[in-house]
Amino acid sequence: MAGSLEVLYVTYGLCVGFGINLILSADCTIIPQYFNKKLPLASGIALSGVALGQLVFAPVDEFLVNKYGLNGAFLVLAAITLHAIPLGKDSMYQSPMPITGDQCGVLSL
Repeated sequence: MAGSLEVLYVTYGLCVGFGINLILSADCTIIPQYFNKKLPLASGIALSGVALGQLVFAPVDEFLVNKYGLNGAFLVLAAITLHAIPLGKDSMYQSPMPITGDQCGVLSL
């Protein structure tokens, strides 16, 4: 348990920031493999899903905390998150098109 509110904010911020970084870096490597002509549109839709997910989960979090308490809410959210792992795993091992180094702001040397 966190000893103070500041420690909770920093820890939560680091964990969420790290998680979102993993999602965004996966988006920048997986989406160009599937979309060539409409890459900006596909990237915009995928990246807006991250923000939409945060908006949707705010009331879900509140409902879970009210219904199950803080510990129960974290357990339910962990279960939801763990169910997303197989979906991400399946997309990591498919490579339909080669990726060039200049996509997603990465410069090839």
